[in-house]
Amino acid sequence: MSVQRIPPSPPGFVRYLILGFALALFGIGSWIGLQRFGWQMPDSADHIRVQHGPIMVSGLLGSAIVAERAVMLTILDRSGSRKILRHLWWSIPVASAAGGLLLLWPDTAELGRWLITAASLGFMVMTLRILDLVPHLNTLMVALGSAGWAFGNLLWLGGANYSILLPAWALFIILTTIGEQFKLLNLRLARRWVLASFYSGGGLVIAGAFLSPLNSNFAVRVSGLGALILALGLFYFELSRKRGRMSGLSRFSAMAVQSSLGWLGLY
Repeated sequence: MSVQRIPPSPPGFVRYLILGFALALFGIGSWIGLQRFGWQMPDSADHIRVQHGPIMVSGLLGSAIVAERAVMLTILDRSGSRKILRHLWWSIPVASAAGGLLLLWPDTAELGRWLITAASLGFMVMTLRILDLVPHLNTLMVALGSAGWAFGNLLWLGGANYSILLPAWALFIILTTIGEQFKLLNLRLARRWVLASFYSGGGLVIAGAFLSPLNSNFAVRVSGLGALILALGLFYFELSRKRGRMSGLSRFSAMAVQSSLGWLGLY
């Protein structure tokens, strides 16, 4: 029996580049966030404070999520042009992280927006390719989340304010993370009302994202209701509620999942 060889990971400098960009964005985003909470810290320029949302959503989280999908696609894709595509897939998180850093300076912010938007469109292509290779509910949800990110970034390029962008960017974060959670769950064990909560909640989050350009206040409420329904359904179904009575790593994992569902409901 032949052993299937796992394709090599990206070159070391690419890994270190993404890691370095991500750490820098995490530090900058945390600094700006603490300032916005009212902490007494060294002041930052008004331009940088305004960029807090894009830096965290697209620069940090976007790069991390895209890098994880690039690893998955590198392993799954066995097409004849996979070597060329491998370099293309790994250029997408680099572009997203670099775009996040370019947002810090007014003179380069426009280039940063274009890089992030291009990365989000590339990520949508990646997720569609993964959906073609692995047709499953979780890969479909990640693909829909990537569409929300791309849609929000296109609106951003068009000059839309952040109140309009919020539901689209929330769609990206919510559906990609929920999609990963679904990969670990056996949905065949779920009751019908729990499945209904998944589909209805996800549908409301999607509707809120694409209704936002028409009525942002209504769209935010629709999206928030969908997130609450998803959080309640997942909390009921999550096996971590039972694992919460265990000790060690199992208990820590359970508490981490529960707290993340709490934040999802608060959105």
